[in-house]
Amino acid sequence: MFKKDLSIDFLGVHFENPFLLASSPVCNCYEMCKKSFDIGWGGVAFKTISPFIADEVSPRFDTLQKENLNFVGFKNMEQIAEHPLEENLEDLRRLKKDYPNKVVIVSIMGRDEKEWEYIASLAEQTGADMLEMNLSCPQMTNSEMGSDVGQNTELIKKYCRAVKRGSKLPVLAKMTPNITRMDIPAKAAIDAGADGIAAINTIKSVTNLDLERFVGLPIINLSLIHISEPTRLLSISYAVFCLKKKKKKK
Repeated sequence: MFKKDLSIDFLGVHFENPFLLASSPVCNCYEMCKKSFDIGWGGVAFKTISPFIADEVSPRFDTLQKENLNFVGFKNMEQIAEHPLEENLEDLRRLKKDYPNKVVIVSIMGRDEKEWEYIASLAEQTGADMLEMNLSCPQMTNSEMGSDVGQNTELIKKYCRAVKRGSKLPVLAKMTPNITRMDIPAKAAIDAGADGIAAINTIKSVTNLDLERFVGLPIINLSLIHISEPTRLLSISYAVFCLKKKKKKK
């Protein structure tokens, strides 16, 4: 059987193929990542790790429906990895030990400069290949975390510098689509030392409405949710187009 070489090199890291699972509920533990590697994915971006454990709701997943279509998008309210930090770090160490030729990118998040620097250092010690700064999760409740950071160029610069102090690995800054001009925060991240840009995180939305009972779905004490594939594919394409257009103008 003929096999085509799909390998690429990106930011000094060799990928056996360019197909990766994004940091999301499907990359939340060792077992999930292992399954993806076993069926041929070139790498994963492990679900965001942090020194703190988020207070999650349940249920926190739903589908976006439209007219006679039962599924046009995946909606979730999950914040970051639900497991303790040490458990996540151990999973990352196991992944690199068991799959040395696969690419493991660690998504990280902190609440201040000290935590960003600290978590970057811990992630590098697992043997990971690259870091992804989560500057864009729309679910975080702290104004110095998540998508609020992705709209604040001063915080972006401060946190990017902190991560570069804590690690020598290549660093991707993950952008939020919940902003008018993504090129502004992207430039701030690059100016502060980020090696590349990841576009994009999920899109803010509202919950479904049960028109029979007049309640939001799923039934929890939240009204904000965000949307993943396939609904956000157009936003991703537009984000990449804008960033490339900005780069060409230099």
